[in-house]
Amino acid sequence: MPERNTVSWNAMICAFAREGDFARALGLFRAMDLEGARPDRVTFVAILDACGQSLAMGLGMWIHAELLTAGFQGEITISTALTALVAMYGNFGHLREAKLVFDDLKHRDVKAWSSMLAAFALNGHSHEALEIFHAMQLHGFTPNSVTFVSVLLACAHAGLLSDVYSHFASLSADYAIAASLDHYMCVVDALARSGRLREAEDLIATMPFEPDAVAWTSLLSASTAAGDSHRARKAAEYVYELDPTNAAPYTLLSGLHLGPARNAASSSSSSSSYSSSRLSDHVTKTEDDSSCLSTLNFCQI
Repeated sequence: MPERNTVSWNAMICAFAREGDFARALGLFRAMDLEGARPDRVTFVAILDACGQSLAMGLGMWIHAELLTAGFQGEITISTALTALVAMYGNFGHLREAKLVFDDLKHRDVKAWSSMLAAFALNGHSHEALEIFHAMQLHGFTPNSVTFVSVLLACAHAGLLSDVYSHFASLSADYAIAASLDHYMCVVDALARSGRLREAEDLIATMPFEPDAVAWTSLLSASTAAGDSHRARKAAEYVYELDPTNAAPYTLLSGLHLGPARNAASSSSSSSSYSSSRLSDHVTKTEDDSSCLSTLNFCQI
């Protein structure tokens, strides 16, 4: 291409990010900077996502500094990129930085609230996540499908099974939101964590979605922790079938022979990592960038 501008650079960066090739997306961003093309909101949102996914926190922090000094016109434009920054810091577990950026946002929309909520939920700060959820509603914002994934996950991790049921029911009853596989998986996770393994298995078998390896791994983790070898092996067989490269079944089943304490620690860690991974794949989606940015974590609400 004889003449490349910001739009053409963004198209390439977004294409690689969409395919999960974050290293190449980051490389293009550096090349774009060297050529003197000026990044815009779409560029920064895509690159912040890539930073979070590829553990390039140093570059993300540099972009943070750029956002503060670049003199972008329009607070809405800045807010969109800063919302992506909240999500990035949340992915790295830097909750203090995420909260500082969130508190500095002059224009908070549903995406900003959901990103902050998810940052707490992903890192096991369930009560803080639920406080953000209540504050979001008090400020007049209506939660969306992605918001509720974080809320359900936070409730599940806090052992608030009745609240999980309540929020799940409110999806369709109060907000006209169709429950997704992710919502069902949060309920499965809550049941499994509460030791209600039979109910968790029944829900996996009867939910209106084809269960994936993550669903069965959640049940496998909880069954291993409870010492339920029959249910654990059954779940492991499904994981083997759906995802032959997944090492979790081997690790978790081996724990059945190592005693209850080891089982609980290993299973809790595995269950948390799987549910957190699923949430981090969805929480930072946006509407505004859907025309030109359809990466894994953005613009699909």
